[in-house]
Amino acid sequence: MRRASSCVFFVALLAGCCSNAFAQLYAKNKVVIESTQVLQECETWAGSDVINDYSQTIGEVPISSGSVDIKCTPTDPVPPLNGGYHCTGGSSGSNIWDADCSAVYNKVYGARYRLDAQHILNFPLGYDGTLSGNEYEDFLGFSNYNTRVDTCAPQSSTCDSWEPPPPLTQRYYPSTTGWVVFSTTTWDTTILISPQQVSLQQSQSQSFTTNWAVGSVTWQIASGPGTITSNGVYTAPSSITSAQTATIRACVTTNSGNCDTATVNLKQPVPTITTVSVDGVVNGSLKAGSTQTVKLTGSNFGTSDQIVALSGAQYLTISNVGQPQNQQTISFTVTTSGNARQGTATFQLTRSSDGSQGTSPSINIQPFYPPVPKIMMVTSTTQDCSTGTQVDNLTTQVFAGQPVILCSPTPVLPAGLTVSSSTWNPGNVLDLSGGFSANSGSGEELANPSMTTAVIGPFYWVVPDNLETMTYNYCVDNGTPCPTSYAATFDASGPTGNLLPTAHVTTDATGTAITNPQNGSAFLQMTNAPQPNPGAGIWFQENANISRGNFIWIQKLDSVIYNVLAVTGNNNPFLNANDQLDGIYPYPGQGANGLLASDGPGVPLYSFFGEASKWFDATLYVLWDPAIPPTGQPNCATAWVDTSTTPYTAHASTCASIPVPLASVTWGWSACAINTGAGASPSWTLNCGQAYADPPTASDYPQWNSCYVSQFGGCN
Repeated sequence: MRRASSCVFFVALLAGCCSNAFAQLYAKNKVVIESTQVLQECETWAGSDVINDYSQTIGEVPISSGSVDIKCTPTDPVPPLNGGYHCTGGSSGSNIWDADCSAVYNKVYGARYRLDAQHILNFPLGYDGTLSGNEYEDFLGFSNYNTRVDTCAPQSSTCDSWEPPPPLTQRYYPSTTGWVVFSTTTWDTTILISPQQVSLQQSQSQSFTTNWAVGSVTWQIASGPGTITSNGVYTAPSSITSAQTATIRACVTTNSGNCDTATVNLKQPVPTITTVSVDGVVNGSLKAGSTQTVKLTGSNFGTSDQIVALSGAQYLTISNVGQPQNQQTISFTVTTSGNARQGTATFQLTRSSDGSQGTSPSINIQPFYPPVPKIMMVTSTTQDCSTGTQVDNLTTQVFAGQPVILCSPTPVLPAGLTVSSSTWNPGNVLDLSGGFSANSGSGEELANPSMTTAVIGPFYWVVPDNLETMTYNYCVDNGTPCPTSYAATFDASGPTGNLLPTAHVTTDATGTAITNPQNGSAFLQMTNAPQPNPGAGIWFQENANISRGNFIWIQKLDSVIYNVLAVTGNNNPFLNANDQLDGIYPYPGQGANGLLASDGPGVPLYSFFGEASKWFDATLYVLWDPAIPPTGQPNCATAWVDTSTTPYTAHASTCASIPVPLASVTWGWSACAINTGAGASPSWTLNCGQAYADPPTASDYPQWNSCYVSQFGGCN
């Protein structure tokens, strides 16, 4: 049967563990049972085999039948918490606790403690469990129980000594789970202030406490400003102009040597910024691409503060931060990037002494508004735009078909700001052309030049005697509206009067004839135009008035069909035509400036034909080329045809200008003949013949991609 040492519980049951033992325990400061060494210390103090009894157990242990395993705690033994007498004496077998003392412990601990030879009860009030006697078999070994320790009220007649208990900083507690648990209790003899350090601003208060539970404590300010009450409430001064500290002291009233101190860090009020001035203007704006002086005005600034930008920081660079003046103003330089967008800027001041911060009111960031662009006219795409002729907000005289090159000088922008897009905007894009490419093999109008570059051209106004406009706008990458130039107006001079040609044609059979009908060179042909020369089948005369340049004619064969009945088995030697150029570009013109053009389609009537017919449909276009020579040349030649050669020879234009379309006429002729004397003695008679010419209409450029060989040439 093992014997429990008195140091496992809160009373000393062994001889020698009376008042002197209490005094020893009180002298221990913050005794914590955490190791075998402490258990051994407890055993040495108690004079008993603690290690054997407790199997060197640390922490919580369960109660087992036949033995008691319970940790040794610094609460062994426990004095009365409210002061009282420590008494010795008594007889074996008596109750340890007098009834007079139970109420005290019930009130303080919330639990009852009763110890006798058979039972120990250590549970909270209200716990409904019970413990049988054999669970604590011979807990004390009552045969050796010859000491009684009573804790009773002060001035008890049975007590022979009195000691005040030390302050209790942590109570032990019982368990409701069948475990007997004691928490570490610290018995201090030195007064301690809590908290040890705080930070306050002006007029703020802080309550301090101590661990001294018995007797009074005296509070005072050891150094620094502020006040403190007798209850330990410290109040900072109403004005703090710089960071400083105050030290408070608490002493046991009856022992001026038992004191502790705490530190109060007194902080200035946070900096306050009331106004922001830019270049001397309160609430002024920061301008993109500019360097300006900013001054912050407020209170509670430091002596060497830091300034950073908050909103708008991506556009702002801060430099030359000065020293705060009277803790109320500070000036610095702000450079705003050129691409800054519309927005606001705020600044943060950080006081160097304590890191306190203040934020300014916001001010506007004013973006750079790009200037209205200019439009310049130059003679080549490589010419320096700034050396051209300014044409915006003006009317410039040009010719239809004249090459025009426009540009806009690069705007002067602040560093960091760039042009993000640009656009040319013609008043009527249909009146503008990228050019005209034509030869006997193909012909087409060229696409308009790019409208999204700073230089446009060459391009051509193609509607003569008309006012045309062009504007230019560009955008920069700061979100501001895109400025648009004033309009450049162009008076595209050209032919005047009636631009539509007149067709002269005989529409009935009298407009068709057979030459040499009785021999092998018979020819069926359109002829007998009423004017100006009956030798042709149809004449075209342009009615427009021009002061320069030449008319250019182009004829397209819409459809040409031959039908031949060969009496001797020969095949049809003729090819049909469909949507092809008629022989050559340009179509031969006649008269001054190519004013006239004519045609007389036909078909050979070979003697081996029994019958022959032809259906001919075409469209004749008339254009005008102003004959603008290239830069640096005095003159040029428009496209023309040399009719003195066989076949005719085409010559390309040497001019910088292009022909512009005026009008077109669709016309046609058909005829048929019969050979009544086939073979060596042909005899052809006209069986049918008619012609037509539709009214002329304004037209666009013709387009073709092949040529039909005619009497004029071999499509060269």
